[in-house]
Amino acid sequence: LLQCEIIISLGIGKICSSPSSLLQLAMVVSIQKELSASDEIIESFSTITIDDDYSCAADVRNHDKNSKIDISPIKLQYKLKVSIFDPLFSDNECEVCRSLGFMVSDENMKGKHPALKYKTCFVMPHCPYRLYVNLLWANWDNLENVVILGNR
Repeated sequence: LLQCEIIISLGIGKICSSPSSLLQLAMVVSIQKELSASDEIIESFSTITIDDDYSCAADVRNHDKNSKIDISPIKLQYKLKVSIFDPLFSDNECEVCRSLGFMVSDENMKGKHPALKYKTCFVMPHCPYRLYVNLLWANWDNLENVVILGNR
């Protein structure tokens, strides 16, 4: 797992309206941090807020008193690349992910993501069975480079 070249996160859900999806996003950031070498840190700053109306904004510094969830500023961004996709993401959710330094995919590959030359860590919490099947078939000849973190 420590040799992963990239993290690909699939299916974490609506981070602007689901506290559990927001926790899954935090898990991706934590995995990125753990897999990054300590000398690969870039300065960055972002804040994510979810309010009672389920709107979502990145780089919000003046929070209203009705905020349901407020994540502390993230002051470190790691060089280990993260690509993230969920077909349910709104434009705001894509912007939040970009503010964290993540690459947001526009294409729904339906789990058929190829692993790279080195290990690729796929974070797939709560994904449907068919995504796991598609991922395994797409990498059948390269399974030694596939690491899956999921719960199915």
